[in-house]
Amino acid sequence: MIRKLITTSILFVFIFSVNCQNCRIDFASAFLYANCDNVFVIFVKSSHDGKITTTIDNGTIELSSIEDDSVFRYYARPKGSINATISVYEVNGRDSTLLAKEKYRVRPLPLPWARLSTQLCNPCRLDVRALKSAFGIQAYLVNVGPEISYPIVSFTVIALRDSTMIFTEEVSGGDFTESLLEKFDLLGRGDRVIFTSIQAQISEGYDAVLNSIEIVIE
Repeated sequence: MIRKLITTSILFVFIFSVNCQNCRIDFASAFLYANCDNVFVIFVKSSHDGKITTTIDNGTIELSSIEDDSVFRYYARPKGSINATISVYEVNGRDSTLLAKEKYRVRPLPLPWARLSTQLCNPCRLDVRALKSAFGIQAYLVNVGPEISYPIVSFTVIALRDSTMIFTEEVSGGDFTESLLEKFDLLGRGDRVIFTSIQAQISEGYDAVLNSIEIVIE
């Protein structure tokens, strides 16, 4: 799987759960995303004596950073199961004390939404100049935290005038090619441009077909 870094795709999930006065787990929803790095923070009183250890019963968990021996940031990557339980322990030698424990639902990561690089609309009404200056297509996850983008593998462009095809073009990658930009000059007011068969790389070895994008030329 591809690790999504903060600028591209780490999911920040914050739930609030307190299992004792000395420890709390902070998250913002009752579920985690499967096969993706979910970032969460554990707060422990700095006066604790033992080592803080955190476990997950479904998937993997990795310590990212520690601040002042009281703020612990983790990556949790649950597998495609129904639930995952996160537990926090204070370990002293052979003894361990459960400080906090919370069970979360696990959901599959939703597919990203394809859009023009410079436009949020779909369908859109654009003149030819604005269409050409869009540069290409991007794929973003929405409503899951910071914007998360995925690389575009390929897409197909179909241009129509009424029911007559003006041109069609297959493009590799997400950027408009010189050939496609030249064909955009054939467009006139009222023509429709449809970006379809948009494929994005969701993970290593897995490409998904996303939504189509429709443009009406003004």
